[in-house]
Amino acid sequence: MRNLAFTTELQEIIESFETRGVRAVPFKGPVLSAATYDDATVREYNDLDLLVHPEDITVAADILEERGYEWRGGTPRLDDAALLGGPVTKAIVHEYEMRGPEFDVELRWRVGDAERPFTTPFSELWDRRDTVAVGGQPLPALAQPDRLLVLAFHGTKHRWYLLKWLCDFVAALESTEADWSHVLARARETGVQRNLLLGAALARTVFGYALPAPILDRLRTDDRVTELTEAVVESLAAGTPQAPTQFEAAQFHLAASDSATALVPLLLLHSSLHPTYSEYQFCPLPGPLHPLYYVIWPLRLLLEVPQWQRQRSEEPLDEAT
Repeated sequence: MRNLAFTTELQEIIESFETRGVRAVPFKGPVLSAATYDDATVREYNDLDLLVHPEDITVAADILEERGYEWRGGTPRLDDAALLGGPVTKAIVHEYEMRGPEFDVELRWRVGDAERPFTTPFSELWDRRDTVAVGGQPLPALAQPDRLLVLAFHGTKHRWYLLKWLCDFVAALESTEADWSHVLARARETGVQRNLLLGAALARTVFGYALPAPILDRLRTDDRVTELTEAVVESLAAGTPQAPTQFEAAQFHLAASDSATALVPLLLLHSSLHPTYSEYQFCPLPGPLHPLYYVIWPLRLLLEVPQWQRQRSEEPLDEAT
């Protein structure tokens, strides 16, 4: 019943977006369930995830606010540009978490984040989009190959520590009707070929899934995928799903990347080297002033030092010492 309510809400949101010219593609929740399991009610989900063209984010957030949603950040949105970043500045957030009376909605303008991006831009995903019948109404959805690559990317990003992500990937494999050589070529262009091969190897190892011949041929030439598969299977078999630490996730991401150049964005765009949402909370600025956050950032840290020292001094001493 809850999934049906989610489906109705998604239909109404997409209708409002289309009326206002907002380009948006639902890529999880009811659409993923309908596309891969042929039923919008069989897969659990707790929110609605929407990919939105970066130029349409402001209008999309405005529409949701008109529907009673509030930005979970709890800080003024201003003109959004400061949060989205610019040509020489990193985005402060990678999604808008909107909390409604009954449901939560996440607006994203990219898959992944700045440090670990899914390189295909929204415009290409939009141009190739498909439609899926959800609750009797056609809704925009990722094309089958793109959906498969996004699921492989997402699972790898999180070290496949939850079995449900692998279930989704296997269901997507089963529902994909495509030229697999073409899928592999697109994976190489996107930089997620090893992510795709890892998902496929896990599907075969965990579920005994019969893989297409082009995928099998490519797996035989990639020893690293075998090592990564063994590590994930061992983790899943332990029966205690636990999110990897930031370091473990980065290490796994690099090992599962197609090229060592994946290290570059991890180093250059790591959040600890750039202003964060804390700076925006400290001093909300309009978009044109976004570069000032690189001045505000060290200032905020300096102001927090006395507070941190005071808190440490007020902590009671451990009786054992």
